[in-house]
Amino acid sequence: MKIQKMDEWRFQQVSRYVAGQSVLDVGCGNKRMKVYLPDNTFYIGLDIVKSKRPDVVAHGGYLPFKNESFDTVLLLEVLEHVECPLFVLKECVRVSKRRVIISVPNPYALFEIGEYVFRKRDTIAKEHISKFGINEMRNLCSRAGLRIITIEDTALRIPTFTRFELFIPLRTRFGRWKIFVCEKIRS
Repeated sequence: MKIQKMDEWRFQQVSRYVAGQSVLDVGCGNKRMKVYLPDNTFYIGLDIVKSKRPDVVAHGGYLPFKNESFDTVLLLEVLEHVECPLFVLKECVRVSKRRVIISVPNPYALFEIGEYVFRKRDTIAKEHISKFGINEMRNLCSRAGLRIITIEDTALRIPTFTRFELFIPLRTRFGRWKIFVCEKIRS
């Protein structure tokens, strides 16, 4: 399956969990997620890269919004790129009224393992500073004031295996991304 099709599938999965009518997309890139949201959604795309033409140019660790400004905050393929993921995540929690949705590459995906085995160590995803398994994400979310309510696994798409229910645990274990749907913990 091509990466573009996988991205579309991931965006569709994420859109199912968006709560409320206002969304902040931190690290939005070219705002591709916007087309997967209902037309009446108030959407703000934020990115540090001005040339991608986000609605707001800012760093995810310093969000220029008041507390609880958005119903849902999206962090899709962002945390693995930042030096202090806890700092960025806490800032997203601050501006969220209730929900934060995070997607990160699965460090156990066959794609990741294949890169590790077949490429030189110094060329592997240089832009990825951190890797997050489920336990690391649980710890990070808890420290940021979030409770994970759902973990969505992307399934490895191997046509032969899709016919056999027996292989579902293997397919999800080695899928490309993990999506974490989180809610704020109220004090």
